[in-house]
Amino acid sequence: MSQDELTKEQLVEALRSAHLRLLELESQLHESKDDSEWLEGAIKKRTYELNERVKELNCLYQITSILEESSESASGAARRLVVAVPQAWQHPQLACARIVIGEREFKSQNHIETPWRLSCDIYVQSRRAGTFEVGYISNPAKSDTHIFLPEEEKLLQEICRRFGQLLALISPPA
Repeated sequence: MSQDELTKEQLVEALRSAHLRLLELESQLHESKDDSEWLEGAIKKRTYELNERVKELNCLYQITSILEESSESASGAARRLVVAVPQAWQHPQLACARIVIGEREFKSQNHIETPWRLSCDIYVQSRRAGTFEVGYISNPAKSDTHIFLPEEEKLLQEICRRFGQLLALISPPA
């Protein structure tokens, strides 16, 4: 028998070894596929989260511009704020806003009373001057939990703080 010829047992052993290697490679392929699916999901989640932060940052720029340009008119600023702020929310197509300052009320065109809302008080030199609400005209979530992002709550608080500062500049208390 020459070196190129193998015994039946050797062929069976080589085939068994090749089969085991093939199973091992299939397992690695499945693990790699699972890893790539996990990675793809993680990238999609992070991209979504970054897009939300970009909307919030753009909103802060816009709010700053509105407040700087409205240094003489609280009403003008409020009217522009209720239009601008909902665009920064997670579901802008469903978002609405309302500002109440004393007896005056400023609402976005689509505003309705809704149970799905965030509310923040507006203070002028430690005195409550009004309220800013941002809500959804319908429930955007499958449940009532976690409708709003924590960053949206912080954004609304910051907007109220800045608007309160503008109100203090425009009409300081006597």
